[in-house]
Amino acid sequence: MEILAVGSLNGEVDRLKGLVEVSDPELTLVLGPIGAEEPVKLGRRWFYVHGKDENLEALSSSDGIDILSRIFRFKDITFSGLSGYIHPQMKRFTRREWAKLKGKFSSRYSGYVFQEDIVNIKTTFENLNIERLDIFLTLENPRKREIMEIVEITRPRFVLYPSSTFSKVSIGETTAIGLEPASSPRGKYVLRF
Repeated sequence: MEILAVGSLNGEVDRLKGLVEVSDPELTLVLGPIGAEEPVKLGRRWFYVHGKDENLEALSSSDGIDILSRIFRFKDITFSGLSGYIHPQMKRFTRREWAKLKGKFSSRYSGYVFQEDIVNIKTTFENLNIERLDIFLTLENPRKREIMEIVEITRPRFVLYPSSTFSKVSIGETTAIGLEPASSPRGKYVLRF
């Protein structure tokens, strides 16, 4: 099975379409920010973690699926991710608590990770009673404390994250791959299972 992983799109939707057309992967995973102003239609299911200040209306009309903090199974591959960025204040609150504190919950906050996002991945993983994830997507450096906690519990084979320079390092049993933006030749990676 071939999986195409693509770095931050930053509005380069045509680049994504070209990469999918050329490589014809069985599964496509995209790191945010996506930066799409119109729905992204690839003619197949694809999965992504969104960044801050995304046009969520365009993304919700796309044929892609926001991973958010859920766990998916595709054929023999189990993958998950964490959409949004970890903010020191917001990670301590649930969305409900934040809305109560601020009087509302606007789309301005949809690009951030909240307490229930982190808890959801850990709890769902433990309840599924699986040995380990195959792939975990995040917008954060995998050495960030909150991401390390998730990695320690889910033990993914690969962690994919956006980076200014391509990198591939081992963190215990996990290979962390930092992908450059999609516009770069090192902004894509093919995983074979």
